[in-house]
Parts: sequence; structure tokens; C-alpha cells
Amino acid sequence: MILIDGTYSEYTGPKTLDYPGGCAIDTSTDEGFDGTEYKARWHNDVIGAFHAVFVAAFGDINKVTNRPDNVRDSDFLRALMQRIKVQTDVAKKVLDVNGAETVVSWEELEALYFADRHYAAFAGFNGKFANFLPIRAWVESDGVHVFMRYQKADGTVVEGTPAVKWNTRKWGTYKWGQQMFVSVNIIVKEVFE
Repeated sequence: MILIDGTYSEYTGPKTLDYPGGCAIDTSTDEGFDGTEYKARWHNDVIGAFHAVFVAAFGDINKVTNRPDNVRDSDFLRALMQRIKVQTDVAKKVLDVNGAETVVSWEELEALYFADRHYAAFAGFNGKFANFLPIRAWVESDGVHVFMRYQKADGTVVEGTPAVKWNTRKWGTYKWGQQMFVSVNIIVKEVFE
């Protein structure tokens, strides 16, 4: 994909919010040579569509390679595949969490966060944990927050994960009084209005 600037053609207009990768300008008359030989509206529609997919996928027009696309190397195809991936799931991860609230960073999820997008986080147990209540999960700019609660034998609801009891785990895997780790599946999806 290329950026439409002075290196491509002298008949380009300034970068705008609608065309951050540049735009073409029309000739002043039908016979003139002071603008693109194509109608700028058509030209900008095609290039603008490519750039829109790229910015939606990667969040920044400056990541365009500025080389013409071909079947072996295509910015547009990379952007399209990224959007398909994001459309299905932003992130999928199995993690061990402990305590009441765990924040799983976007880096740890190997995903990108965009403040102007909407997300839904889903968390479930990776295994059988009978005494636990359903996991609450939500998205913030620092990552996915996972909140754990369990129910004691007397019916009391306690935030977090239970402390490891003496002689219930292999020696050296936990410190005295440490809360146990629970394996959790996390899925993050983008929500569209």
C-alpha cells in the first residue's frame, strides 16, 4: 500500500483526518493538467477505503510500508487478516490467577487496546472448581480485570481464592498462607454498535 504524497504525484492535497495517508486533487478544468488524471473523488474513495481498513486494523497510518502491494507482500491483506482476527476474538489466553483481583495486561494477552473501541471480557474456569462463584471480568486500559470469589462450607462468600492449607500441595510450590492459583480461560471480544 502506498501513501498519497508528493513522492507519488505532485497533484496531492494536504493530509486530513479523513485522509491521513494523503489524497488526490482534481484538475481545475476538464482539459487541465494541474491535478490527477483520474477524478480525485474516485481516486480518494479507493485509496481511502484501503487506508481505512489499515487504520482500523493497526491504529496508525504510519505503519504502512509505502510499497505497492503485490500477492506476496500486501499491507491491505495484512490489515484485512488482522481485522478478521479482531472481529472474532481480540485475545484468548489460559492463565493461573490468585487473590481477589488480577489484572492481565494487554501485553500479556498479546493484544492491542484502543480507547475508542468497546470490549467484552469473558472468564471461565479451566477445570472443576466447585466452591467458586462465577468469575467476573471486565476490560480497562491497563488490561483485563479478573475478579474471583468462592463460597466457604458455612455459606460465607469470600473474595479471592482460598489460602493453601497445610499438607494439601507439593512442598515448595506455595509459601505458607499463600492463596492458591486457579486456572482461568480468558476471551476478549470487540463489541460493535
